[in-house]
Amino acid sequence: MEPALVLVRTGLALVLGTAGLAQLADRAGFRQAMLDFGVSEKLVASLVFALPVAELIVAVALIPTATAQAAG
Repeated sequence: MEPALVLVRTGLALVLGTAGLAQLADRAGFRQAMLDFGVSEKLVASLVFALPVAELIVAVALIPTATAQAAG
């Protein structure tokens, strides 16, 4: 069971890490996507940076066993 959990956690960390980096790389596109999704202009200003950073933090926290449960 342990190898399967490591594989799943690593896969999820890769997905979240890729998403976070992509959102940081294309802030204008991410900003527009949130506006198109219906997020208010006031929230978009803070989420355009906070959401990708949060995704990266969770991605890193998923790797060690000690923090994986909290990251989940």
